[in-house]
Amino acid sequence: MRFGMAGSWLALIVTGLLLFAKPLAAGEGTPALRVQTLPHTPAGIPAASAPWVEGWVRGDDERRWLRVQFVSATPQRLLLDVGVPDIEYLALYRGSGPAASRLIELHSDSPYAARPWPGRRLALPLDVAAGQHEYLLQYRVHGDTPLELQLHTPEEHARRLADGNLLTGLVIGSLLALLLLALLHYAIEQQPAYLYYAVTLLCAVLFLLQIGGFLFGWLWPNAGSWNQAAPVWLQAAIHCSHAAFTINLFDLRRRAPWLWRAYLALMAAALASAVHYQLSGSMDLLLPLALLHLPLPLLAGALALRQRLPAAGWYLAGAICLLLFVNVLFGLSVLGILSGLPTFALPQIGYLLEALCFAAALGYRMFSLQRSHARHLEARLLEAEQLAQAEADKLALQARNQRQQLELAAAGHDLSQPLAAIRLAIPALQAQAGTARISEHIEQALAYTEGLLRELIADARHGQGEHLLALEDVLIAAYQRHLSAAEAKGLRLRYVATGLQLAASPTVLARLLDNLLVNAIRYTETGGVLMGIRRQPNQILIQIWDTGSGIAPTEIQQLLQPFRQSGRLAAERHGHGLGLHIVQTLCQQSGYQFRIASRPGRGSCMSIVIPLPCS
Repeated sequence: MRFGMAGSWLALIVTGLLLFAKPLAAGEGTPALRVQTLPHTPAGIPAASAPWVEGWVRGDDERRWLRVQFVSATPQRLLLDVGVPDIEYLALYRGSGPAASRLIELHSDSPYAARPWPGRRLALPLDVAAGQHEYLLQYRVHGDTPLELQLHTPEEHARRLADGNLLTGLVIGSLLALLLLALLHYAIEQQPAYLYYAVTLLCAVLFLLQIGGFLFGWLWPNAGSWNQAAPVWLQAAIHCSHAAFTINLFDLRRRAPWLWRAYLALMAAALASAVHYQLSGSMDLLLPLALLHLPLPLLAGALALRQRLPAAGWYLAGAICLLLFVNVLFGLSVLGILSGLPTFALPQIGYLLEALCFAAALGYRMFSLQRSHARHLEARLLEAEQLAQAEADKLALQARNQRQQLELAAAGHDLSQPLAAIRLAIPALQAQAGTARISEHIEQALAYTEGLLRELIADARHGQGEHLLALEDVLIAAYQRHLSAAEAKGLRLRYVATGLQLAASPTVLARLLDNLLVNAIRYTETGGVLMGIRRQPNQILIQIWDTGSGIAPTEIQQLLQPFRQSGRLAAERHGHGLGLHIVQTLCQQSGYQFRIASRPGRGSCMSIVIPLPCS
């Protein structure tokens, strides 16, 4: 249902943009044009003044000829709108045959000031008298883009440019707003994919302004040759930045290495096509590049959908819009294969729709993250409540066990009193004749009974419900519980085998290891996590080593407080600042020590110090 509504909105936007971009009808006083394509150079026309320009071969056989005819009812000034923002070569002749006179000639390196009529679109002024008129137009455009010649009065031409400026302003404004949104998300989440997409949007804005004819007069009015090459370089930059965005968004290097290598090949081909055009002026490599680019975003989107990655559907919808309007329709229009479409409005539609899909993907991602965060917070609160209840139950059990131990110790003490009295009577019994064997038997029984009482009192005084544990079994159990989480992040989780044994509570050790391993895996991006046991004089150290971002010495005491975080790591949004506090509390209750050794950028070592009883 959500995607059906999104499709309806996209269809409505496309329809509106196409209607907006539809050429306006000529005014009432504008003569009707009759345009005829000529198969070869008309006889008697003087040769072009510069067949070689900037090292590019542009002979007469590579240029097209049009015959333009119209009838003017009154003397007036008209503008012949060529339909493109710039042109490699253009020559306008009045009349035909040997009597033809050249009025205007422009080359690829002509500056902006050489234009006969200032404006972002190329227009040729014609001062005509009443009657029939004939002109010849020789031209060469990027690829084989067909000219959409239209005749207007200066007022009509200005109105058409104003309408086009409004459409361009709406599109550029929307793209710039989405660019700021991408930068904001990058500042919050520090994900390179957002930065690459912001670069893509910036290049798209420059590309749309360039093909709209704005940048020639604004930025490089005296660099006509660069103005011809700028669209190709900007398109190559868009291909490269969008490829980098897709690679980082879906982690293609790890999830699909073959697709990652294909995107690298696309980036190399984009740069090669731009260099080839710069050196030769040929666009022969641009069509293969467009065909190479077509399947890659579709494959990346399909892969993301299959793996159920967030916002994969919106990415795929945006990729389809971009490929359809920019790579297919715009490319075929520039190459002269398609005609009748608003050529220079197609990229505006494509980039705008793709950017809107990206904005929808961000919104969906934020919604999903908020929902997941809320569920995670509820689970942690429930866990905290259960932990508090478990601690309360444990304290109550400890108090009951302590009372029982005291009662048992008191009972043992009371039992020892009559036994001591009996022992005092033994010398008197030994003084009587014939009672030596009886006294010896009573002495042995009393010694045995007193030994049992001493052991009973010692157990009552020191018993803590602990068991003798093989520490390697504890490490293996923790390794198995957290192995899948480490592998999901591409980390290596290891433990060092040990033969040490320890009298301890298995529940307490498991809780300590679980909290430390969750933190180590969460804040480690590359490398791994290692568990091990160290034997030192009078103590045993259980240690967790990681290769994460590390902790500054000034932050350690802060992080041991409940619900406190450093505020500088993106991964902290998945935690709540309880892990280290829980570990410290359990260590204090169990008579252990908790130590942290860390260097920013070099990783951390968390140690649980367990004292050994004196032998």
